[in-house]
Amino acid sequence: MAFPELPPIDAHAHLATDVTAEQVRRLGNAVIFAMTRSLSEASSVPFGCYDNLIWGIGVHPGDPDALERYSGERFETLLPRFALVGEVGLDRRSGRLARQQEVLADILNRTADNPVVVSLHSTGAAGEVVSLLEDHRIRVPILHWFGGTADHARRAVEVGAWFSVNGAMRDETLALIPRDRVITETDFPYTRRVGSTHPGVTVPAERNLARMWGCTKQEVRSAVWENFKTLVTVSGARPRLPSHVQDLV
Repeated sequence: MAFPELPPIDAHAHLATDVTAEQVRRLGNAVIFAMTRSLSEASSVPFGCYDNLIWGIGVHPGDPDALERYSGERFETLLPRFALVGEVGLDRRSGRLARQQEVLADILNRTADNPVVVSLHSTGAAGEVVSLLEDHRIRVPILHWFGGTADHARRAVEVGAWFSVNGAMRDETLALIPRDRVITETDFPYTRRVGSTHPGVTVPAERNLARMWGCTKQEVRSAVWENFKTLVTVSGARPRLPSHVQDLV
């Protein structure tokens, strides 16, 4: 497809589950992975209302209440409704790393045989997250806003990981990521300072990738769509996507 026909893909953003139709309309035609931070929030997702939003079921490692209230049985009950698990992961800054690891290991075990994409937070703990992925193989892990070393990136690629990148990431990190494993994100609202003023504004990331790869932003977006089609196929998540997104892939 030509560039104007390809909407942006925002593979990691934060929207409230009570988002209104008018607010979604203002986001344009971007395909957005909308993360939740707790099972309670995930249970309030408005399925079927917005055909460009792919909602996630999440337990954010920086949310102590979500970690404390996490129930594997409740997660497994909710999971069949979702094509996306997110946001989950580890965050060294947030404390209680042992509890974070316990919850993430359980989530990875319960998603292993499910047709889902998993968006992973790894701030200060990229090595630990990659080690868990090596021990608990899942279909499609996506390391969001990756900040690990070259060795971490190599090991992540070996376990089948993708990487969602935004306009705030450093060139030296982007250089570690294979082109066929890249997908764009905003992590809205945390990247507003680099120009991602709302979910779906992936131009800052596309601009940086175009500069790194020596190509146009149009070519970057086309490559991201090819990667998206691949990860949806590998994960088996396509039938769980909104019908509009299924038509695009």
